[in-house]
Amino acid sequence: MIRHDVAKYVPETDYVVKVIDRHVEKAKHNLKGAPIVVAGGYGVGSKENFNLLFDLAKELHAEVGASRAAVDAGFCDHDRQIGQTGVTVRPKLYIACGISGQIQHIAGMQDAGIIISINNDENAPINTIADYVINGTVEEVIPKMIKYYKRTVSKIMANFYTDNPSLKHHLHHPLMKRIVELKRGYADKDTYDYVRSISRTQWIATRKY
Repeated sequence: MIRHDVAKYVPETDYVVKVIDRHVEKAKHNLKGAPIVVAGGYGVGSKENFNLLFDLAKELHAEVGASRAAVDAGFCDHDRQIGQTGVTVRPKLYIACGISGQIQHIAGMQDAGIIISINNDENAPINTIADYVINGTVEEVIPKMIKYYKRTVSKIMANFYTDNPSLKHHLHHPLMKRIVELKRGYADKDTYDYVRSISRTQWIATRKY
């Protein structure tokens, strides 16, 4: 067996690591710790439409997340990706916009307290785990949510109407009041009047006009 003395060939100074500079960036967001998350998927359609999610998040004091498909399409930055290949979140409220609900994404958000799905596909897989489903496009629904959220910040939602009859059923609901309560920091969601145990099909059947 041949032995070599490394010191003869490599001086000790070559093993020394010198720190030239330190650069610490302030975190852009607190996605993991956010009590409310507004997340978008490929169904949002464009990077411009993603701005609607940021507008809603600003009103709710929420963070914006994204599915892998949305990140791959360039709609959102990678550091906002939620799922198996991104971050795992457990917010009180998760608003999924245009997200189909692939298992990789579900793994990163399934422990959310309340899940709202906004999707124009009634058969999207994410609808099966959502507490509330609003069938419609992001362009239709988000501006109305922002509008009516602003209206409910300072008062209880007693008279709640919308120009779009197909959305009236979903938006004329204690859900919007619940969003206000979550923002204000009400921690115990079980003290409020909503039902999670029933399936989406049962909920729609009992609430349909």
